[in-house]
Amino acid sequence: MLEWLGHGGDWVTFAERYPETTDVIDFSANINPLGPPPAVREQWPHLWPSLTRYPDARQRRLSAMLAARHGLTDDHVLVTNGGAEAIDLLLRALAPGKVGIVEPCFAEYRQAAQRAGARVVASVVSESTEGFVIPFSRVEQLLAEVDVLILGNPNNPTGMLWPRDQLLALAERAARGNCHLLIDEAFLDFLPQEDQLTMISAAASGAPVSVVRSLTKMYAIPGVRLGYMVASPALIVRCRALQTPWSVNGVAQIVGQLALDDRDFVAQTRQWLSQERAWFLAALRENLAEWLAPVPMPGPVNYVLLKLRRPEWTDVQLQHHLAERGIIVRACRTFLGMGTSYVRVAVRLREENEQLIRVLKQLMQSDLHHST
Repeated sequence: MLEWLGHGGDWVTFAERYPETTDVIDFSANINPLGPPPAVREQWPHLWPSLTRYPDARQRRLSAMLAARHGLTDDHVLVTNGGAEAIDLLLRALAPGKVGIVEPCFAEYRQAAQRAGARVVASVVSESTEGFVIPFSRVEQLLAEVDVLILGNPNNPTGMLWPRDQLLALAERAARGNCHLLIDEAFLDFLPQEDQLTMISAAASGAPVSVVRSLTKMYAIPGVRLGYMVASPALIVRCRALQTPWSVNGVAQIVGQLALDDRDFVAQTRQWLSQERAWFLAALRENLAEWLAPVPMPGPVNYVLLKLRRPEWTDVQLQHHLAERGIIVRACRTFLGMGTSYVRVAVRLREENEQLIRVLKQLMQSDLHHST
């Protein structure tokens, strides 16, 4: 299994285990294949002077840009070394005794909670005909049992979406119960209904809510690590006090500014994703319905969850055979509650998606189980 670090996109492990494989396509990391934005690519060769200077420890220019984008003052925003650092800082600042999560979910929720010394209370969801959907009443019950509840919106890897009215109801309950609601919106900017779903205004209003965002996925810049949080000014001050000085390097700050300056990039990505994801799902069903079933998702996120239909086949087995052929997918057994029958694949460019389907079809027709 390639995910020994608990996430996709592990190129070092792949290179160690498959040193002879070249021309690799990575479907395991949910990164926008259209990026980085043109301005980032054009300016990249000219960024070397920033290597000779200390970065702004308070990330003032980038913070101001992010605050302006959301109609906030910059004391509501803290730029971080990826969304993972934002989650880590929030949990350390909040110092909860118990943290609630809905599994399957991003592994960092559990790991960050444990690093903060909290006990994790998990509600595990199984797949139904509508996908991985949890009744709202179960989430209300979970909130009543914990000090902090973490929800991904949309959730990774299941794609589940929380309507804003439900999240606002949870925020009201959190206020009455002295709890905190942490919403991870790392993939929300891929969705056209972002403005109707985001909890950023609630986080800035003084409610016990914080929002974590990532610039990594949309702008295809995982190598520089860039994310941010939106919360009350008081909570931002507490998180900033815990943040390592110069946590966000100078190159990352400049890249973030260049990316945000491209006003059309997000809209172009959404238009492309809407069309390509629909084609990808139709092609998967047309060519692989006997062997693989896409799990239903309510929104057009930039990844697809696939279930193996044959009980003798496993996620790691499929991952291995694809890796030998230069394709990396995410085996999902590390997500609690998913077992060994699921793989996650990113939506990539048409020719790459066609290649994945072609290789999958060849593998399935040759009988994956007996080719091991």
